[in-house]
Amino acid sequence: MIQDQQNLLEFLNLPSFDDQHQQSNDLDLWLNANFETYEQQTSKPDSIHTITDSTNKSTSNASTHFSNTKNNTSTAESVSSFSEDALDKRKRNTAASARFRAKKKIKDAELKKNKEQMEVKIETLEKKIAEQELGLRLLDNKALIDAINEAKGKDDTLFPIFFLDSNSLRNNAETVSANRWNFLLETLNDLNQNLEKLNSKLLVVRGDPIKVFPKLLKTWKISHLFFEKDFDPYSMYRDEKIATICKEAKVKIYTAIGHTIYDPHEVFKRNFNKVPATYNAFLKVIGKLPKPSASLQRPKHVPKLGVYNSLEIHNSIKGPNLKFDIPSMKEMGFDDFISSNLHIGGETEALKRLEKFFQEESKVLQFEKPKTSPTTYFSTTILSPYFSNGSLSAKVFFERINILLLSSNKRHSNPPVSLLGQILWREFYYVASTNTPNYDRMQGNPICLQIDWKDNEEYLKAWTEAKTGFPWIDAIMTQLRVEGWIHHLARHSVACFLTRGQLYVSWEKGVKVFEELLIDADWSVNNGNWMWVSASAFFHAYFRVYSPITFGKKYDKKGDFIKKYIPQLKNFPKEFIYEPWKAPLNVQEKAKCIIGVDYPNPIVDHEVAKSEIMKSLKNAYAVGEKGDPNDVDEIIHFGVEDEEDTSSDINEIENTEIVSKNKRIKLEI
Repeated sequence: MIQDQQNLLEFLNLPSFDDQHQQSNDLDLWLNANFETYEQQTSKPDSIHTITDSTNKSTSNASTHFSNTKNNTSTAESVSSFSEDALDKRKRNTAASARFRAKKKIKDAELKKNKEQMEVKIETLEKKIAEQELGLRLLDNKALIDAINEAKGKDDTLFPIFFLDSNSLRNNAETVSANRWNFLLETLNDLNQNLEKLNSKLLVVRGDPIKVFPKLLKTWKISHLFFEKDFDPYSMYRDEKIATICKEAKVKIYTAIGHTIYDPHEVFKRNFNKVPATYNAFLKVIGKLPKPSASLQRPKHVPKLGVYNSLEIHNSIKGPNLKFDIPSMKEMGFDDFISSNLHIGGETEALKRLEKFFQEESKVLQFEKPKTSPTTYFSTTILSPYFSNGSLSAKVFFERINILLLSSNKRHSNPPVSLLGQILWREFYYVASTNTPNYDRMQGNPICLQIDWKDNEEYLKAWTEAKTGFPWIDAIMTQLRVEGWIHHLARHSVACFLTRGQLYVSWEKGVKVFEELLIDADWSVNNGNWMWVSASAFFHAYFRVYSPITFGKKYDKKGDFIKKYIPQLKNFPKEFIYEPWKAPLNVQEKAKCIIGVDYPNPIVDHEVAKSEIMKSLKNAYAVGEKGDPNDVDEIIHFGVEDEEDTSSDINEIENTEIVSKNKRIKLEI
């Protein structure tokens, strides 16, 4: 209160309270003590007219009365016959009038100041905060928590945004499968339902954020932007553009590390600006880093949702209902899609699976990835899809494992095959991908062995469409296409078969197929695993090949997995289920499946093919050539789709060449 009065007195250019009168907090005492100075200031006609409100009868009368009284005082002072009592009385009346006018002036000044504050409220007091979602969750979402903490004012608003940007989802893939879209949409719906419980809503914005975001900033009057960093080339390119847009619009931007446990750039710096060459080297580096901060709790409240629906925003980015709702599969172009219900998207399902898995303490402690079965669905956590789209925090999983390890005296497995080791593999790949130029291809990739892979479209097509004639391989590829997920060891089997095992097709081709079909497609992990399995990087025992026949038998001798996904072979006896071409004709006839007619013959003689490939790989290793980051002759398309322009005031983006930590490429938009 005193400070408010002090500010007003400074605004009026009047003497300040002395210490004694500040403590008394009595404006009347101050006016009495400063009467002579105040009388001099208020005796000016301009001052009287300034504080007089002609619409307020009592104020107008008082001002008039004060003026009249003051004129009488001047006349009286010229007449020597006035008594001292009369003079004192006039002074007291004048003082009372002065106090009244001073209070009125202070009140008017307060009203004026409040009016000025209201006029600049949006610019100075009310924060309109946008939180761009990568981490599609509430638990341990630092970007969201930071946004909530920033929005402390009663009029502050929050816009939780998700850009439905096919460029980001697609990455290396030519297209995106129905399973991937469905899993994403289920995740968005779950997040929206959780936000609705907190009286908010997820706003799904259609279109390229680089084109759309400037219009949203202007229309929604965004003052702050929070988002979780991602590390694939397109995301980093997009975020750089968004940061520039925000800077030009004077929007404050804040980023958070939440998709990984460690900051990939920080690990790189701690290793003397080098990518750790091996997994063990990576473990040594992170061992020297500070302990990761604790995961964050779910927010109990979210600031109120800003007014988001405006005629100034083009309808094409709002969705069919014009409300920024979650799209349907039909909107995505999948009219007849039927979910397998094996993988339910969203944080709610992710946490259920996490809790269920950790109920079996021994299973968690003694987990060893190579000992799990590629033919059994729940032999692993099945949590990778939730890590990949951010609906489950890797840090939460990391903490749960460490808490269990510290609290239990039971025997446990160790990295790299343990659960702790597996989540750290993901971190390793993120460090490698973020700091390696051209990480997603052989050419120009300094960690990737240069191998003369064959460009055989026939082989690639047969592998992609599950028509290689090798039931173990075809069953896995069918499961991938139907369900959108396959076991870690199954991935190794089909990846090895395509590359250094039997077909000698580049790992880059396999990456694109996985990127299209896997619901847990993760740019860093996917590319890293393909380089590993093809013996192009990280792993160098190229002669250790997964057999397309005997490997599957270790886990499924009867071939039930094959029969499930290749129904043509369901009547084959177990003796021939992995090599049906060896079955006598009468056996084939009895099984109602003629090889070469109902199911294809093997695309290659796997032993002969393997032998030839080993010779080629031996030569490649003898040369030992790695990619030159400066050797770039391919245009990478970060495709801004051909769509109706949503804003007339957004400049078109021209083709440009950028140099980032991840890529040195020409970007064609």
